[in-house]
Amino acid sequence: MRLQPQEINAITRVLGACLKDRPATLYLFGSRTQDKLKGGDMDLLVLAPEAVAKCLRARKHFLLAELKEELGDQRIDLTLSEPAKARQDPFLAHALRTAVVLKRWGRHSSQV
Repeated sequence: MRLQPQEINAITRVLGACLKDRPATLYLFGSRTQDKLKGGDMDLLVLAPEAVAKCLRARKHFLLAELKEELGDQRIDLTLSEPAKARQDPFLAHALRTAVVLKRWGRHSSQV
């Protein structure tokens, strides 16, 4: 995985401030999961129940701005979805096969 511990901490801090103790799981997917590759954007996926995902979508631009402030100006893709929709979406279902869990929030996050 091509993320530094301080990058993971920054990402989880920014998203965690919005999520607090609500259930959600943060994944890294795409080229940054491959140690042998170079470059590429940071593909992040948050799976959360519908109400939580809806709240995150409303703040998505603010979250991306905060992430860029913390991590510097780099390409960051932030996808927000409910688990059932992610399993039905061919792109997200494929991404989840090789995705790396970065953080789980909430009491029931193991089910997300």
